[in-house]
Amino acid sequence: MVRPGYRGVSRHSVIEEAKALVKTVDLADRLAGAGKMRKKGAEWETNCLLPDHEDRTPSFRVDPEKNVWFCHGCVRGGDVVELARLAWGYVEGETAMAAGDLLLEVGHPIPPRPGSWHAKQVRQDPVRRALEESKIGRV
Repeated sequence: MVRPGYRGVSRHSVIEEAKALVKTVDLADRLAGAGKMRKKGAEWETNCLLPDHEDRTPSFRVDPEKNVWFCHGCVRGGDVVELARLAWGYVEGETAMAAGDLLLEVGHPIPPRPGSWHAKQVRQDPVRRALEESKIGRV
């Protein structure tokens, strides 16, 4: 019997879905603008795409085989979701939001929440209401 790593958690999160459906080189090409990326060996390169790093020489590289990127100027790298998060100004805790926006940007739907999530919401609703009523009674 195969069991998921976490009880009640979908095996495919928004982040995993974005990594599976969107290639890093496609997002980098979209962020750089048409014709800005150059092929250099097996990788593609351009100037850094991150808003807090401006450089004059190409230091940003994408490896399409591994589906990762790295900027040698600001010494940062990662996958397609990390690129979207940093390029669009999301903070560390907003990775799932960045992945959702990435999916929408390239025309893919956001995966639905699992049935277990909805069941949990129904199960916890009476407790939430009781907490809200106790807060209102104190005011």
